[in-house]
Amino acid sequence: MATPQLRLELRAQQQLVMTPALQQAISLLQLNNLELAALLAQEVEQNPLLEIASADTTTTTQAQVDEAPAARDVADIINDAPRALGGESVLEMGAGGDEGGARESDYESGINSWAEVTSGGSFDAPGGEDALSNTESRGNLRDYLMAQIQVDFYGADRAKAALLCDYLDESGYLRADLAQLAEQLKCDPAALEAVLRRLQDLDPPGIFARSLSECLALQLAERGVLTAPMQKLLENLELLGTHDFEKLQKRIGTDRAGLELLIAQIRACDPKPAAAFDHAPPATLIPDILLRAVRDAETGLDDWELELNAETLPRALVREKYFTRVLASARGAEEKKFLQERHTAAHWLVRALQSRAETMLKVSRAIVKFQGAFFKEGIRGLKPLTLKEIAGEVGMHESTISRVTSGKYIATPRGIFELKYFFTAALGSAHGGSDHAAEAVRQRIKQLIGAEPNDEVLSDDRLVLMLQSEGVDIARRTVAKYREALGIPGSFHRKRMAKAKA
Repeated sequence: MATPQLRLELRAQQQLVMTPALQQAISLLQLNNLELAALLAQEVEQNPLLEIASADTTTTTQAQVDEAPAARDVADIINDAPRALGGESVLEMGAGGDEGGARESDYESGINSWAEVTSGGSFDAPGGEDALSNTESRGNLRDYLMAQIQVDFYGADRAKAALLCDYLDESGYLRADLAQLAEQLKCDPAALEAVLRRLQDLDPPGIFARSLSECLALQLAERGVLTAPMQKLLENLELLGTHDFEKLQKRIGTDRAGLELLIAQIRACDPKPAAAFDHAPPATLIPDILLRAVRDAETGLDDWELELNAETLPRALVREKYFTRVLASARGAEEKKFLQERHTAAHWLVRALQSRAETMLKVSRAIVKFQGAFFKEGIRGLKPLTLKEIAGEVGMHESTISRVTSGKYIATPRGIFELKYFFTAALGSAHGGSDHAAEAVRQRIKQLIGAEPNDEVLSDDRLVLMLQSEGVDIARRTVAKYREALGIPGSFHRKRMAKAKA
């Protein structure tokens, strides 16, 4: 029997401890500018030594980052002891230009103005006219309907009708489950259904419909043309969408002339009866980073300048003078300990925000460096890019790059894009050249199909040959997958649609 023995061993191992400070640093990288502003407002409420000043013309630009110490990874800033400064410890979080005048910006001459940047990534140069300047001012849909409800409904029915108005979408469709609403209101579902039927008689025709077929039926019924064949056609709208007229004729029991008459009556309807009314403006993408073209005054070469968006990112500062005054008047050890903790937390947050700003600009600069051809040539210039390549360029971990690029948007002369947009898979070259970005190939497929003549619809096999002739090594199943992702039907359905238009 072996005798038990005691043994002392030394082992060296690396371990990352997720302290609360490290967790907060990681969370800061994941936030966009608007979310960060909300977080800072919350921190100010909890920390009397922290203050947020309104943004001014002072900016954090790429030039300033280049002059500053190299951006550090998240864990690198945790162990830095906060320093008590004599004056105000300020983090400038605005956006501004180069003060040195070494560059001549094309922005001054009207090129690449931030006002010209559009969301959605359009490659067409936007016009100088405001798209909203020519729109007619229309009334509010709810006010228009409530004016009719006040006349046609009374008592509890009026309250139910007003509630249903709140569930209308911008097209005028009712997006609510009547059974659930009836349960919440503690009323008979049949009574709520009766109120809905009365609401569907209001103007504009088709309002309060729950589906496209119901919307069309309401309008056709008002015109007195909701016949039995028309009702069957509305029940088979999916066949109308695919232009399968032969099957429609069989199901409806009519000839081609009768079917065309029914279709003409449907086309006279409005599928979005509330579209003519004013609605809340659509949400606008707010960029976190701004990119503009500049020209070096000495060399005359074109370059890109990056800066943080000052309008959405405030600057944070520690109230050092206030801290000194309050600390001197502290009565006991408990109060002094609280002030010291708040002082340390405020300093750490300011330094973490500075590191976040530097990291965002470093990563954005690396992306612009890799994808420079995209900003000059458009989608055809987009290159394959991975998180690993950017991580190697800036000397950070891939997880850090992922956090920095998620949910962050950059305003460029070609539109507003999420930083994640520039990371795309690679497709090999058919002739041994450089790889092609998957997104660029998708857009090329869309261009080829968009330019196809009606009498020569391109099959997936034909698209493969055309792409291979352009140097893209791609399989037929990949072409089909990209086409379906773009929402483009197959060649068979496109041929049928082309014949129907002819």
